[in-house]
Amino acid sequence: MRLVELSVGFLVCLFSILGYQYSSSLVETVQHTVGYFVTVFFPNINHQNPQGYPLQMSPASVDTMKKVVKVGFIATAIIGVGCAFYGVIAKKPSHNVYFTTDA
Repeated sequence: MRLVELSVGFLVCLFSILGYQYSSSLVETVQHTVGYFVTVFFPNINHQNPQGYPLQMSPASVDTMKKVVKVGFIATAIIGVGCAFYGVIAKKPSHNVYFTTDA
């Protein structure tokens, strides 16, 4: 058992589970931050539409962004589980492989 790979896999899996649960608010926060950035640094451009979606984003594109982010977190969870599984089944390396006692 390799503890480093096991712990990294566990942390990646935990991160992806939390990210999956908070992906909706994450996408909305990034969307509003980008909209704020555009209106602050380019005051002559106003991209707010009546529904409140910055940068001319319709609700369908926001839903698509949420789905893509969720798929990314699912893929990250699979990678974390694979790394943790490798940490469980892998043997520890032998430290005396390169040293021989032949004289």
